[in-house]
Amino acid sequence: KKTPFDNLIHFNTLKDKSVLEIGVGVGSHAALIAPYTKSYTGIDLTEYAFKMTSKRMELSQPQTNYKIIKMNAEQLHFPDNSFDLVWSWGVIHHSANTKNILNEIHRVLKPGGSSKLMVYYRGWWNYYFVGFLIHGIIRGGFLKHKTLASVVQNNTDGAIARYYSISSWRLAV
Repeated sequence: KKTPFDNLIHFNTLKDKSVLEIGVGVGSHAALIAPYTKSYTGIDLTEYAFKMTSKRMELSQPQTNYKIIKMNAEQLHFPDNSFDLVWSWGVIHHSANTKNILNEIHRVLKPGGSSKLMVYYRGWWNYYFVGFLIHGIIRGGFLKHKTLASVVQNNTDGAIARYYSISSWRLAV
């Protein structure tokens, strides 16, 4: 049986681990990860995500050791060295201060802990080809938005969304 993300998360090693998820959304990853852990804490900035994930976990994972908290990842209210694993899938690039979140992740990770993060990739095809040609020229985005970054941002989820190339990510971390 394959579990989603089993190439990134070694679920069989989580039974004695404390896991933090940044950005729970509707709780899909919470419901997937939490049952394998010693303890699971999920945070989200939005009231909607907090309520949705809390209800989902209450209904689907009543026996799991979990906490869902409304919290800003730019200011984590956890002691240093609190978690063995920090998981965030498609979230931290929406922050006004991604670097601060990375610093907070580093602070709350236990020595030897790890983080698994996914941020938007500024690849040639998706960012430049689709952004420039499809959204900018064919759909007329450049008539309203004068820069490629503005065109892409207008066609992306969330109020803020940064795209990182490998080199720009290295500068961010």
